[in-house]
Amino acid sequence: MLNKFSGMLYRNRIAIAWAILPVGIMLLLAVVGGLRDYPFPDCDGYLRISHNLNGDYWATSKDDIYSYGIRTPGYPLLIALFHWAGPADYLIPNALALFGIILIFQRLAQHFELRHHQWAPVLFLLTPGMIAVATVPLSETVFVFFVIAALIALFFGRHVISGLCLSAATLCRPAGMFLFIIFAAWLIWKKKSWRAIILFIFCANLFQGLWTGRNYLRHGSAFYSTIGNYMLLHYKAGSYLSWKQNIPFDEMREQLNRQLPETDDWLARNRIAGRLGRQLLLENFLGFCLWAPRDMINFFMPDINPLLERLRITSGNRGTLDVLRRAGPLAAFKHYFAGSPYAMILTLVYLVYYSLLWCAIGIGFVRLLQKRQYELLVGALFFIGYFLVLPIGNLDWRFRMPATPVLLLIALYGIEFIIERFGRKPPAATITSLP
Repeated sequence: MLNKFSGMLYRNRIAIAWAILPVGIMLLLAVVGGLRDYPFPDCDGYLRISHNLNGDYWATSKDDIYSYGIRTPGYPLLIALFHWAGPADYLIPNALALFGIILIFQRLAQHFELRHHQWAPVLFLLTPGMIAVATVPLSETVFVFFVIAALIALFFGRHVISGLCLSAATLCRPAGMFLFIIFAAWLIWKKKSWRAIILFIFCANLFQGLWTGRNYLRHGSAFYSTIGNYMLLHYKAGSYLSWKQNIPFDEMREQLNRQLPETDDWLARNRIAGRLGRQLLLENFLGFCLWAPRDMINFFMPDINPLLERLRITSGNRGTLDVLRRAGPLAAFKHYFAGSPYAMILTLVYLVYYSLLWCAIGIGFVRLLQKRQYELLVGALFFIGYFLVLPIGNLDWRFRMPATPVLLLIALYGIEFIIERFGRKPPAATITSLP
């Protein structure tokens, strides 16, 4: 068996070497940016849970919001496995996940017979959001790994493995909770047996079912995560009302919080937050639907800013809108980049590449139509649409990260067409096929 494993490594040595490159850049960025110095929200929450697992942390006092299940346990558990690494504990699962994402992506590209799959690591390397988010304790990278592992397992008929991977993804990030519906619809479209479909659905909901059961036994309420109701109230209803009434978002959120009862029963308060959010959305349903495209634009936000924030060149847009209102676009541009000409030049260069990338994605979709690959086309649209619609109200570059591998796969179709249309006949692929 050892000989078989070493033979596989040798056959795929070039693919593995290419996949290591973005991981190395990610680790370097983490060291330069600071292992315990990160500008993004939520990082402390994941670390706080993972560093206290030995004392059955999720069962502890009611004065700590993180014991309420606001975070699902998957990602903190993975960090906890590497506590021996000290400040770099979260980097190990992130690096392994990023490495796995690129290898699986190359295999997917080969599965769809894309001749230029050797560009895959380069595309990931030129996706600063994906690299930057892997340098901090956030669940996106691990979530993307499990999702793309579920995708390739589904394509190769490994329904149980696909379901378990999807369930593991949801255990890391609740955003995957309804993704199994798209996967199951694909199985139905492929006319798989009902036994296979039911088994997949069971496996895809296994871990979250166990976690919900744990919460029922511990707290007397069958909830999966307490963050969902507040996201509904604050970032869907709240974001829309903030725009509609021209009130700053933080002020609107405080107004909504004041409508919740002052009680020590955090579960009751959580349920009321969900009911209030749904009520406000129903009362403003048409207006919310008309407003939603304004927020969807944020899904396409260039992801150069997380790299600049990770390097502390910029500071998360703080005060930029106020400068824009008072002094105009040029002053706001200088303020955001803290007067750094290098950051400005880097951003402008990246925006050129980013525009070309989206052109390649657009050409890729057209190419799928020309090649009559309707299955992949429809699947990609539903998959990307899921991550576009689900977080409406709080969209930014982070919510595009789970859809990034599929977007880059479509971009490869566009790149292949451009090379074949305007370049010489391409040589055979240089990366050895993965098993």
